[in-house]
Amino acid sequence: MSYECWAYVNGSPSKMIHVSADKVSNAKKLAKKRMDKSKIKYDYIECK
Repeated sequence: MSYECWAYVNGSPSKMIHVSADKVSNAKKLAKKRMDKSKIKYDYIECK
């Protein structure tokens, strides 16, 4: 399943990526790894 994950900074959406995962918790983990690798700064990540 494909999820749209947003990086939030100061409560506002900043960057968005798509990840493929079987559930939301795995999508957040994948998004965090990819954003860290790309040096995207975030306070938290939301996926749907």
